[in-house]
Amino acid sequence: MLNIAQYFPITDPTLIFFVVMIIILFAPIIMGKLRIPHIIGMVLAGVLIGKYGLNILERDSSFELFGKVGLYYIMFLAALEMDMEGMKKTKSRLLTYGLLTCFIPFGLTYWMSVTLLDYSTKASFLLSCIMASNTLIAYPIVSRYGLQQKPSVTLSVGSSMISLLIALVECGVEHDLPAHRLSDAGGSGGFVHRAR
Repeated sequence: MLNIAQYFPITDPTLIFFVVMIIILFAPIIMGKLRIPHIIGMVLAGVLIGKYGLNILERDSSFELFGKVGLYYIMFLAALEMDMEGMKKTKSRLLTYGLLTCFIPFGLTYWMSVTLLDYSTKASFLLSCIMASNTLIAYPIVSRYGLQQKPSVTLSVGSSMISLLIALVECGVEHDLPAHRLSDAGGSGGFVHRAR
């Protein structure tokens, strides 16, 4: 009997690239026929072929790169289609909303990590930076329906960019914190070492 499981997960880079390109080609077509947003098809296909699905592909650094490039591409498209005049009119609301969407999750995560989870200050800071940033994962759906010129969408896109920028700056500041704080709380030092 043919044991097909011995061939998975695929390790050949050419086959990995082929499988990813097949998904990128066919997932939007299939989801379009089902009238489901394309981004949902990509996520479902990723789950299906991943290690918790059919275990066809392993998650490695190339998939992290694909994910980052995809998010940067979405943000690039959002910036191109943004109503700059509307942004200038609502810049105080945009800045306020961006600061709130960054610092409220940051503060709550930091407080809960230190008090409830007993993480070190550096691990809590890193976790807070992760929670403070957000992405525009739903932007392709908004763009598909032609809603990108609405004031609420402009506000949301601008605030996402502000909160992401602040989170990246906070991560840069976190990198310069003293290293002796890593050993504050038992298991959190390992979290920080794995995160780097």
